[in-house]
Amino acid sequence: MQTAERYLKHHHPIVIVLLTGLFSFLSGFFIFGVYATITESNNASSVVLPPVSRPIRSSMWTSPASVSLATGQTAIISVVLDAHNIVINGVDAVITYDPKMIEVVAIEGNEQAPELPLLRKQIEKNRIILTAAKTNYTTTPTEELTIASFTIKAVATSGTTLLSFEHKPGTTTGSTIIQAENNENILDEVTGSRVTIAK
Repeated sequence: MQTAERYLKHHHPIVIVLLTGLFSFLSGFFIFGVYATITESNNASSVVLPPVSRPIRSSMWTSPASVSLATGQTAIISVVLDAHNIVINGVDAVITYDPKMIEVVAIEGNEQAPELPLLRKQIEKNRIILTAAKTNYTTTPTEELTIASFTIKAVATSGTTLLSFEHKPGTTTGSTIIQAENNENILDEVTGSRVTIAK
């Protein structure tokens, strides 16, 4: 007993240091474990999954994608759609342009597509409005189809301008492709043309 007391008396500081070190180690290990768990939980809850993309139901574009003109020259632009074999009732194409750069001088329907005749062709100050619709209901699906063409004339001396579709997805405003089954606008994608005017 006296030997143990003498040992503690002479080695008391060493024992305290060892106990303090052990306590610090255990505390640090516990804190690290808790922090790692919280971090992992936060990271798991903050993971953002990418949105689920759906396939394009139908699209509309003008062709060619780009054209170069000199002042006074003309070019014919086609309006093309692809309904991906969906049965549709009708189509609206509202295409805007800069009247300071080009002029629309004529619009023609596509006689090779009698199943979707052009019923409206309107030229306004800075846009054209086209409507093609079935006059007799059929269950024939529509693939890629040119619904109309229009002639533009360069009136500026130089510059670049765009032919752009007015398009508000999910609404019946602007350009549309109407599905026969539910009268829903299924036009998901539009692409216009670039017009370059040079001397």
